[in-house]
Amino acid sequence: MTERNVFDPGLEYEMVKSIQGTDALQARKEFHEKRIEQKMGMATLGALMLELVMTDPEIPLNTLFDLMDEHTNELGLSGKQKSIFRKLIKEFGGRREKQRALKKENLTPETVFMKRFHFAPKGSVKVEYGPITTNFILSSSSDYERIEGQRKTTRGVTLKSGGFFSSGLSRCYFFSRFR
Repeated sequence: MTERNVFDPGLEYEMVKSIQGTDALQARKEFHEKRIEQKMGMATLGALMLELVMTDPEIPLNTLFDLMDEHTNELGLSGKQKSIFRKLIKEFGGRREKQRALKKENLTPETVFMKRFHFAPKGSVKVEYGPITTNFILSSSSDYERIEGQRKTTRGVTLKSGGFFSSGLSRCYFFSRFR
C-alpha cells in the first residue's frame, strides 16, 4: 500500500471555497472527485473489516487496527477520520465482550429476552448469537409490536407473517411459525 497526502475534507472544502474565478470550477470538481474516491475507500475498508469479523468473530482487535492503519494511510484519511475507525473497532471489542458474557451465562431464550427487553415474552423465542448482536426470533406479533413501541400499530399496519426490528445490540425477527 502506498501512503498518500492527507485529504481532510473539511479543510480542503474551506480552501476550495476561497478560490475565485475560472479556477474555482476545476477546484470544486477535483475536490468532489477526491471526496468520492475517499468515501468509496472508506466503505470498502468498512466492508472488509465486517467480512473479517463475520468470518472470524474472535479476530484480535490488533489485527483490525493494523488493517485500519494500512488502509487509512493509503486513503489519506485525516486524524479525525482515523479516530472514527479506531472508535468503531473499540466499540466492536466492547460489544463482543458483552456477547461472550451473555453466552457464558447459559440462560434460556426467554430469560435472555426478559433481560434485554424487560418483559416476559408471550410467545416462543429463539436466540441466535452473532459476533456483536443477539438475534431474537419471535413467534408472537404482540411481543414484536411491544418491542417496536407500537410504531406499526399506530400507522395502521398489521403484522401477519413477518417483521424486522434492529436497535443497538439486538435484532428481532417475527415469524408467525418457526421450528
